[in-house]
Amino acid sequence: MSVKSALLTLSWLILLLSHLAVDAREVPGRLLRVIDGDTLEIQTAQEGYLRVRLAGIDAPEKSQAFGRVAGAKLRVLTMDKPLRVQVLKTDRYGRSISHVYAGQEDVGLTMVKDGYAWHFKRFECDQTRADRARYADAEQAARRSRRGLWEQPDPTPPWKFRKPRGRTPTQEVKPRC
Repeated sequence: MSVKSALLTLSWLILLLSHLAVDAREVPGRLLRVIDGDTLEIQTAQEGYLRVRLAGIDAPEKSQAFGRVAGAKLRVLTMDKPLRVQVLKTDRYGRSISHVYAGQEDVGLTMVKDGYAWHFKRFECDQTRADRARYADAEQAARRSRRGLWEQPDPTPPWKFRKPRGRTPTQEVKPRC
């Protein structure tokens, strides 16, 4: 490889990494309210109000079995605590898809680990390989231990609950990462 092509490749990588760093910003904030088990509103000094959808999880809808319990659990994990919001991207509804940390605790991972949400495999390619493994392992452990919603014999996943008639549930399409 010539020096010129090596420099070109290095320049391209630096440009790519700087772009990724801008997209994955982290801001401190405080909980304003919990919408449901995977969505919150957070007040930040830098960005003002953010509607945040927790990355990597899908929790029961409010009107679904275990939905209000999941929302209550998310409230307990985030209320009156300083939060760090790691914004990954914005979805088509204008929500910030983010990891939220209360101290060192990954709130989304805790929701899955404690049995209040599913690992949302439809979007697992957006996760790092390590996060993908942690979230999948947390869901399997919660299932085996029958924690949270896994106390039910066959809990209905939210993507099936939301499913419009005649369409394939989106979660069942396994992405290839």
